[in-house]
Amino acid sequence: MTLVVYEDLPLDRFLPALARLAETLKPMDLRLANVGIFTGVGSVLFLGPVVTTELLALHDRLHRELAEFASHCLAHYLPGAWVPHVTLAMGVKSDALSKAIATSIAQWKPAQAGLEVFRLVEFFPVRTAYRRTLSSSP
Repeated sequence: MTLVVYEDLPLDRFLPALARLAETLKPMDLRLANVGIFTGVGSVLFLGPVVTTELLALHDRLHRELAEFASHCLAHYLPGAWVPHVTLAMGVKSDALSKAIATSIAQWKPAQAGLEVFRLVEFFPVRTAYRRTLSSSP
């Protein structure tokens, strides 16, 4: 689940703030309901979860508690603009998009999923900069 994308973060300040937030988060059940695309020069193919009050509250809380880094956030990940999604493929060229969509739809079934790990991923190249398994206990 992509909750937010930042650019040019001061990781020395961001990582401690992120860790404090992550320590308080609990696992969350998700229902993946559809296949979708964000179009552009390189399209993004994704799975869309059912948007729940709990999911929106998590997204809002993340932005409130990390507000000092808001100027680094891409605009379409801000509250009120964010489209919850689980990325399947990025940079899909237009000539491959039809096949990618057809393949995804042919094999698609709505599914239960769990948000159980909170992670900060840097890209490109892809590298995990922070990872925490969420716990149900306080």
